[in-house]
Amino acid sequence: MAPISSVVTTRLIVALAVLSICLLMASAAWAHAVVLETSPEDGAELSTAPREIWLRFNEPVVPVSVRVLDASGTAITSPEGVSREAETVRVALPDGMKQGGYVISYRVTSGDGHPVAGSIVFGIGTTPEAEPADTAASDGAFSIISVAAVTMRALHYGTLLATAGGGLFIVLVLGHGTASSASLTTGLCLTAIVAGATSVLGVGLAGATLQGFSVDGLLTAEVWRTGLASSVGVAAMVAFSGLLSSVVGLALKGRVGNVALICGALLAAASLAATGHAATAPPEWLSRPLVFVHGLMAAYWVGALWPLVKVLREAPADEVIYAVRRFSGIAVIAVIVLAGAGGVLSVLQLGAMDAVTNTPYGWVWLVKMTLVAALLSLAALNRQRLSPALVKSTTRDGASAYLLLDRSVRTEIAVVAVVVLATASFGLTPPPRALLTQDGAGESRRHDHDPDGARPAGERHGYTTVVMAGQRMATIEIDPAQPGRNRFKAYLTEPGGSVVKPLEAHIDMANPGAGIEPITRSLNITAQGTVDGEIDLPMAGRWTLALDVLIDDFEKAVFRTELNVPEGAGP
Repeated sequence: MAPISSVVTTRLIVALAVLSICLLMASAAWAHAVVLETSPEDGAELSTAPREIWLRFNEPVVPVSVRVLDASGTAITSPEGVSREAETVRVALPDGMKQGGYVISYRVTSGDGHPVAGSIVFGIGTTPEAEPADTAASDGAFSIISVAAVTMRALHYGTLLATAGGGLFIVLVLGHGTASSASLTTGLCLTAIVAGATSVLGVGLAGATLQGFSVDGLLTAEVWRTGLASSVGVAAMVAFSGLLSSVVGLALKGRVGNVALICGALLAAASLAATGHAATAPPEWLSRPLVFVHGLMAAYWVGALWPLVKVLREAPADEVIYAVRRFSGIAVIAVIVLAGAGGVLSVLQLGAMDAVTNTPYGWVWLVKMTLVAALLSLAALNRQRLSPALVKSTTRDGASAYLLLDRSVRTEIAVVAVVVLATASFGLTPPPRALLTQDGAGESRRHDHDPDGARPAGERHGYTTVVMAGQRMATIEIDPAQPGRNRFKAYLTEPGGSVVKPLEAHIDMANPGAGIEPITRSLNITAQGTVDGEIDLPMAGRWTLALDVLIDDFEKAVFRTELNVPEGAGP
């Protein structure tokens, strides 16, 4: 009869696995969301006030904040009036809405754990703008909160893979209960603690990003509730279950300990498939299992590196040779599966080869692939040259084979750290397949931009300023710089005074103080290179402006400033 402690432990592991599967099923329907249709349409002029407004997305979303503001910046709707039906978010409007301009400012959670936000303008009895244009989505990719989130995510990925992979190394290579496996216990418990702590902090940072808060938002309960309700919260709970299972497995011996360590690795891989761009790429029935397999194989390879260094330095020669041979034999299969799953995921995410050089996501992908190629080269060197040399060594004292393999594995660890950071950075930019979806829906929205420039406030009748972006200069004019329709012009010059003739240009306008997410308006390019167009400022207040200019196929410039719009005649 099995000991009571073993039975209890086994039941605990099964319960954790069942709980995690339920959490994964709860998040399976979420995906990268884009707005397909709105009522009223952006820039619409209505003769009478509607009873409600609605926004239809390509996938179900979770509303974080959806408000309708009048020309004075006052919210005329309440959170209680927001409802969700499948892919559609509805907001009930109050009776007695007056003629004038209105702004619909929305922020929702997409299934990949990232915010999708933007603003739509419409008018009752008036036209807010001559031509309707596209709204913008933002999640503050370049803000402090997003940089903190990426850093935390990278640390979490690294320690999660180290813990899960270390457990697999003990089970599949060393064997539970050996002296070498016992020497790994303390280190793996420490990585588990760090992975658990970063998963918790990641939930808070995700909630702050979704709410549009800064780091001090971590002190509010609202931020943590939002983070837990997102797919990041689901992933954190699954990861925490896996880490707990791994720690239990490290503490136990025999079959139960092995089962706990394997369950920990499986749950760690499952947590990676619970959130993120790659896991939610259509079709999800393919992408989520691929992310799971990719994560599990990466855990074995990455997680085995530090234990391998420990074995090379501390274990007897015969145990070292056995461990290296055993690890290498399994690693060949793991790397083949890892590369295959990663290749299919890359195809799903990129969509087309030109996305590698034409999108920020593609640039990050290219950096990661370059580093992965370096890792594969090191792995090939280890297998073909260094490992056979180690096997032929008659003694480990002073043997160069041990030293060379040790240095090679340590180099792999350093490269892996950068690969993990690059992987975490994917969250800063939308995958090209999401951009294709947006284009097909008639949308042109940026995933990440949070203008943060600082410039003097404009004058009451017209606004002119000079803004620098690197060495380039933009002379910006806005007339009359009052609520309503305004004329926007920008003259762009190189350092030597020559005129810049951009390929494309658009402007992002946001009013954070009023809770208005960025509004994007496309601009015209004249034959002389002047950028101009009609823009609409729905209300008075301090507006942040970001002029986004595509210089050529490989370079763009963003000119940022702020405009203080005083009270004036509206549209």
